[in-house]
Amino acid sequence: MLTLGGKPLQVPILQGGMGVGVSLGGLAGAVAACGGMGCISTADAGYREPDFARDPAAANHRALTAEIQKAKAIAEGMGLVAINAMVATRDYADAIRTAVAAGVDAVVSGAGLPLELPGIVGTKEVAIAPIVSSARAAKLILRRWAKGFDRTADFMVIEGCKAGGHLGFAEEDLLADRCQTLDEILPGVLAEVKPYEEQYGHAIPVFVAGGVYTGADMAHFTKLGAAGVQLATRFIPTYECDASQTYKDVLLAAKPEDVRIIHSPVGMPGRALNTPLGQALPAQALRPVSQDLRPRRCALLHHPRPHRGGEGQRGGRTFLLRRKRGQAGPDAHRARADGRTCDRMEAELMKLAVLYAGQGVQHPGMGKEFYEASPAFRAAFDSAALDFDLHRVCFEDPDGVLNQTEYTQPCMVAFACGVTAVLAEKGVKPAYLAGLSLGEYSALQAAGVFTAKQAIELTAFRGKAMAEAAKGLDCGMTAVLGLDREKLSACCEQAAETGCVQICNYNCPGQLVIGGEKAAVEKAAELAKAAGARRCIPLKVSGPFHTKLMAPAGDALAQRFAGENFGTMETPVLFNCLGHEKAETDSIPQLLVKQVQSSVYMEDTLRRLGELGVDHILEVGPGNALSGFVKKTLPGVVCTAVETPEQLDAVLTAWKDAE
Repeated sequence: MLTLGGKPLQVPILQGGMGVGVSLGGLAGAVAACGGMGCISTADAGYREPDFARDPAAANHRALTAEIQKAKAIAEGMGLVAINAMVATRDYADAIRTAVAAGVDAVVSGAGLPLELPGIVGTKEVAIAPIVSSARAAKLILRRWAKGFDRTADFMVIEGCKAGGHLGFAEEDLLADRCQTLDEILPGVLAEVKPYEEQYGHAIPVFVAGGVYTGADMAHFTKLGAAGVQLATRFIPTYECDASQTYKDVLLAAKPEDVRIIHSPVGMPGRALNTPLGQALPAQALRPVSQDLRPRRCALLHHPRPHRGGEGQRGGRTFLLRRKRGQAGPDAHRARADGRTCDRMEAELMKLAVLYAGQGVQHPGMGKEFYEASPAFRAAFDSAALDFDLHRVCFEDPDGVLNQTEYTQPCMVAFACGVTAVLAEKGVKPAYLAGLSLGEYSALQAAGVFTAKQAIELTAFRGKAMAEAAKGLDCGMTAVLGLDREKLSACCEQAAETGCVQICNYNCPGQLVIGGEKAAVEKAAELAKAAGARRCIPLKVSGPFHTKLMAPAGDALAQRFAGENFGTMETPVLFNCLGHEKAETDSIPQLLVKQVQSSVYMEDTLRRLGELGVDHILEVGPGNALSGFVKKTLPGVVCTAVETPEQLDAVLTAWKDAE
């Protein structure tokens, strides 16, 4: 008898999750009652609910809970009841959380790489399993889960090229019949799971799916090392299946030649019958069929050749990594620009964001190694005309002025612009950009809004304007740890009787910063401690940054921006004062004016990156402060700080190895 996540599976058969309405509580419960694992698809589980058209999310979650409970009742304690959740669906994480709350035994996840699954599930009481189509995908997922969540798979499903839907293979390879077979994939996946079995002290059973029909097929794969099989299509014609009888009849009458490759609702290749609907499908196959099945934005890597289609409405670009197998060209694995996801599950190996550090982490010598090693860095670093010696202050700081705002800001941005030039030279193109406070100017330069010269000179002006605004003020800033934003906001409102004080940085869960007039900041800190704050740490700063006391600096910036040319944003930037991307009606100059005198929503920005599917973040700047924020906010996302050429080379090597 197998054990999956500490729960017994009497029969080594998994029922594949089929949506919409094909595998619900009736089929899943019947399979579980026989000792196997029944599986409910989360895709539009509530399509039969009366309010589905009006509120599909509510209908789907309500129905999913009911179907899990129905399956459990039918199973009467036998087997396991699982859900199948597709990474590519918009409601992916919330559907999983609903299922966990409803008491589901396991979560099986595919149609993309479920890199964040352990964090979404949140408990080891629920077994988790990725669906993969290669050993490489298995390796990437297992490595991520171990590093990000200290957890491994409880079991794993390989879906081969003969499976029904959302296939992790290139369409051209499927049509040409040149995909790896299950026989070829299985040994590699077994080899990848073995080290994690040893590390975590339990078996990771591997199940195979796709073209498995008979007992002889099952015997064949178990001899090769599979623990069991996953069946899907074979369950559809059964009495217990939740699909309509008409659907079952069409399937029973089908011939092998009726099967065709289409693009599934989530954009991946899949199989369908050549019915009248199927014949009409090519014009609409790439369009989502419902709110729940609307694809998220897809992946993107660091190939220097652009495909100018992705993010087109916002001026962005998607860059694709040429695959080792199949020699895919620029159009082979597309990011979703018109309702499409990638043609291959494995094309979603990375979705990269670059974050730029803000003021406070600067130190003498930053950027010197890059400057000596890279002509591209030097060209960007030396592009601005300043009233001080940038090299002397940034690399040596013999006069001790680097920590003064008017010097810090252009030095930090010059460093960032140089690194951006190196990244571009090496073909690294992120899907999204953001920066902490000052770092937002570096992000905008990377996005094409500013030239390097503009960004450095603008921040030199900004630094002087902020220093001038702070002149003569008895001000302070304090980091508050272990208190939520609502409670701290109430403390600031109460302390505001003493003077100006407000939350100026929402860095990450449990780390906020308040700023304003010194007496008011101290009062708010006292109230925060009384409200349960773990620590309140005064910061050594020269001004009440990101408070309304910086309004004069905002006015000065507004005047300066009136004479500046702002370029087209080529890569989406998430803005500090919003916590997300700007709307079409938002003006970048206005957002930057607002930014200097209002709160920085870094935690919100990071959560938004997670919603956008970002799974790798590169922190550019001295130190790794932002990496700490990412770890606390998005624990499953890989974040690496880069300050030196050696660190960058190590990152690029790791990415290459993960391909």
